[in-house]
Amino acid sequence: MIADASTVPGGTILEADVCIVGTGPAGFALAREFMKQTVLKVCVLEGGGFGPTFKAQSLYAGEMAGLRYRPLDAVRLRMFGGSSHRWHAGCQPLDAIDFEKRSWIPESGWPFDLDYLQPYYQRCEDFFRLPDGFDVEKWETSDWKRFPIGEDRIDHKILQLSPIPRLGVTYRNEMAKSENVSTYLNANVVDILTAETPSAVSSVKVARLNGDGGFEVKAKTFVLAAGGLENPRLMLAANRTHRDGIGNQHDLVGRFFMSHPIVDSGVLVPSENALSRLQFYLYRNQRGVQARSTIALSDELQRENELPNIEVRLHPSSTDADSSGPASFRFLLKELYMTRWGHPPSNVGVHVKEMLADPVRMVSFAARKAASIARLTGVPRAYLLESRVEQVPNWNSRVTLSDKKDHLGVRRIKLDWRLTEEELLGARRTQKILAEEFESAGIGTVKTHLGENEAVPEHLLQGTAHHIGTTRISVDPKKGVVDPDCCVHGIENLFVAGSSVFPTAGAVTPTYTIVALALRLADHLKGILAAS
Repeated sequence: MIADASTVPGGTILEADVCIVGTGPAGFALAREFMKQTVLKVCVLEGGGFGPTFKAQSLYAGEMAGLRYRPLDAVRLRMFGGSSHRWHAGCQPLDAIDFEKRSWIPESGWPFDLDYLQPYYQRCEDFFRLPDGFDVEKWETSDWKRFPIGEDRIDHKILQLSPIPRLGVTYRNEMAKSENVSTYLNANVVDILTAETPSAVSSVKVARLNGDGGFEVKAKTFVLAAGGLENPRLMLAANRTHRDGIGNQHDLVGRFFMSHPIVDSGVLVPSENALSRLQFYLYRNQRGVQARSTIALSDELQRENELPNIEVRLHPSSTDADSSGPASFRFLLKELYMTRWGHPPSNVGVHVKEMLADPVRMVSFAARKAASIARLTGVPRAYLLESRVEQVPNWNSRVTLSDKKDHLGVRRIKLDWRLTEEELLGARRTQKILAEEFESAGIGTVKTHLGENEAVPEHLLQGTAHHIGTTRISVDPKKGVVDPDCCVHGIENLFVAGSSVFPTAGAVTPTYTIVALALRLADHLKGILAAS
């Protein structure tokens, strides 16, 4: 069933076995699993309707400190299906090394390894309607082959695009027809209430945008699946019986905010014998989906050089793209492309200034770009290397609450996004190693954008709409907000789903792992509720 919150009389107390807050990928994955166990009554609360509205989106507005980031009301959608409606559909599992405790990555280490999560990754294939597996060998064909680089040095990864990126469209009918899962739209959770003993949640308070009286939902179990910014916001705001916010007894809620900084790190000029293999690194319809390969240093090389994980993607370009004006032009083109998903361009003035200061290269680059678009040239003679960097966990990169409130009375977010030298140093060192590997394998030469000792200019960093780490998972309550079962430490019936529980970010889009963890959590909750 799907209903609008306006149909619930003010002051009503709804009761359920499970209450899920949010209908993004994690919320949908959980709800669909509970549909299979119809004895359980499930209530799903979504703050928006079937489409975005200005008033609903305005609840996401907030303040920013630290590094420049995209407007907070632009990087998320408050609607049925959540931010999957602004998702590029990229699906990739994390790497084995991402789960490890790495001495050179502070606060790293998951409470389980890749092998443990593998069965849930396999179940994700059905959820996202993808072919079987991500093994590179399964994807290669006689005319679609990778570069001949030793696997002990360079890893090739398959990136698949799900054919159902708009999950709210795909799963709407299924949710509407469910007899045991009731979804309420325009139902904004504004408070988490605890029982007489503060170790359990008794209910959540729901408000409506039209100002009518709200209602409460009581449940045996509650799951926050509202995203990496709203999950900590709700927990920090729930301070009636927990002075610093629920689950925040060790000042960890909102800490360790991570994204995936992106930097155009260099240009590959391929040799003649490598040109035929470059198609492996560009999107192509393969096995019924759009797929491509990305590149990273092998786990062994990362350990040897003590580097964060960095994924590199290739994009057709020109040899002029290694200078400042064309680099800014390409950056702006990507920013304009992002407006398809509602992300406003950033640092426009800085990039225009860079372009005007480099007129000769700009004319040459623009001419080559126009010829490429008009298909007057053949195979591109250069490829941009776009590095997506694993952000190192940083205590001071965080989500807190502003003194300002939204029109439902909830304090707004203040995001302080910070990077360390390790990410940018890692990008430079990874680029250097890749350049050496490409050259020794006869693939080509790399013109780097990253000087040996110079910092990456802030205006060349793009922050992705990936919100990670703010309710991190750990066995030790002094190091994490949730335990290995994603239950909030000290709160026996409150669970968290989504990338906010990731202790480290890896270098790939988090959506696939978000759903894998949600499927794992669903199994755990079904076991608990069956035994109660």
